[in-house]
Amino acid sequence: MNKKINYKYIIVILLVVCISIGFAYLSTTLNIGGSVTFNENNFDIHFENLELVSEDVSYTTLEINPNNTTSINTTINFKEPSEIFEFTVDVVNGGGIDAIFDSIENNINTTNEEYISVDVKYYDGTTINQNDLLRMGQSKRIRVKLIYNYDIEELPTINSTSITITINYKNINVREI
Repeated sequence: MNKKINYKYIIVILLVVCISIGFAYLSTTLNIGGSVTFNENNFDIHFENLELVSEDVSYTTLEINPNNTTSINTTINFKEPSEIFEFTVDVVNGGGIDAIFDSIENNINTTNEEYISVDVKYYDGTTINQNDLLRMGQSKRIRVKLIYNYDIEELPTINSTSITITINYKNINVREI
C-alpha cells in the first residue's frame, strides 16, 4: 500500500513547533520597580482680617480667637428690633490642599430663631454654594450679619443667648463612602 504523504501539513506542524520553541527561548519577564513619596501637605482653613461693618449695635468682643484661628468670638448687645451686627472676615486656605465649601450651620434654636436671623454670604453679596472651590493659597472675603428681627410681635423673654455659626470646608479630594 502506498500512502501519499502531504508535506504541507508536516511543514506547518514543524513551523509551529519551531516558533513555539523560539518564543519560549526569547520571552522574558519585565519587572518595574520604584518608590513613591508623598508631599507633606496640610489642611489649613482659617480666618484673617476681621473687620466690623455695623457700628449701631453695642458689643464688647469681636476677635479671631488667638488660640484657634478657625473661631471668632463676639459678644453683642441688641437693644431693639431691626438692629444688625455685621462684620467681614477672610476665609484663607493656608494649607497645601485645595478645599471646597461644605456647609454653614448655626445653633440657634427654634425659640431664638424668631428673634435672631443669621446671613452669611460672600463680601459682594453672592450666595456661598456647596462645593465652591477655595484653592490653596487663596482667600475669600465673607460678610456675616446677625439681625435682630424687626417683625416680631413681642420681645424675647431671655436676657442672653449663645450663638455659634460654623462654616465647614473639606478637602477637595474627600471621597464620600
